[in-house]
Amino acid sequence: MKRLIFIFIICIIMFSSCINEEKKEPLALDTLVLRYAESEKEGSYQAQLSNYFASLVEEKSNGKIIIKVYYNGELGTEEEVLTQLQFGGIALGRVNLLSLSQQIPSFRSTFFPYLNSSFTKTLDFINNNKNFNFAFQNEKLFPLITLYPSSRCVYSDESLDQINYNELKIGIDNSYMYEKFLKRWGANPIVIGDIDTFPSLRNGFIDARESSLSSFLTCDEYPYIQDVVILENVCLPSFITISNEVLNQLSKQELEILINCAKDTQAYAKSFIEIEEIKAINKISYDKNIRELYE
Repeated sequence: MKRLIFIFIICIIMFSSCINEEKKEPLALDTLVLRYAESEKEGSYQAQLSNYFASLVEEKSNGKIIIKVYYNGELGTEEEVLTQLQFGGIALGRVNLLSLSQQIPSFRSTFFPYLNSSFTKTLDFINNNKNFNFAFQNEKLFPLITLYPSSRCVYSDESLDQINYNELKIGIDNSYMYEKFLKRWGANPIVIGDIDTFPSLRNGFIDARESSLSSFLTCDEYPYIQDVVILENVCLPSFITISNEVLNQLSKQELEILINCAKDTQAYAKSFIEIEEIKAINKISYDKNIRELYE
């Protein structure tokens, strides 16, 4: 009798184990995982939009599409990401207009008049420009959506209260279009990498660094910065971009989910960024006052 009870218990354990294995199996087989490149740190509010998009896709697809976001340039610089997107090494990425203008030379003249325009005017231009999508597709890319941009700023380890752009040495990312734009203000733009920013400020190689406000708040040199100036009416949107190589492998339903979630992210972005930038300006002002108390 004891032997029969023992065999019965073993059978129950084995049966339970089989049921658990059956429950786990379909998830791995049915899930599509797409790699997504994000240039900013996870805490920045522009990176949060990438996370919002990824979460939305997972929710709307009932977990069938997982977008894995790689933050802080883990998959390379935006220029390197664009190259990987072209060949399908990366599925998606949030890419700024500055990097795109390096990859797609026609954008330099196309977008130059809109750099100091409003986002509404820039978006209207994009939506009504037949050559826009063609220029992307010619590079084996497809823009899912245009995102509301973060403000641009100039920051320094010295006071910018009496800022004079005439011959001001401003560190910038590599962009022929933006270099030309800042020169029109009378500034002297100098291309430098992010890791070179703080030593370049310290040794006087540059007077200030230009970046998105979103990126500035999470940069390594933030605690040592004395002043920051918001650049008025500078519009540099970014685009959630998908590789054509990957796009062509998606089902109609999968692509529809990605496009609809991108549109929802675009609708969410404007109010989200406006709120985050009010918080950002308040934080910068507060931190500056605290530093001045201890000087």
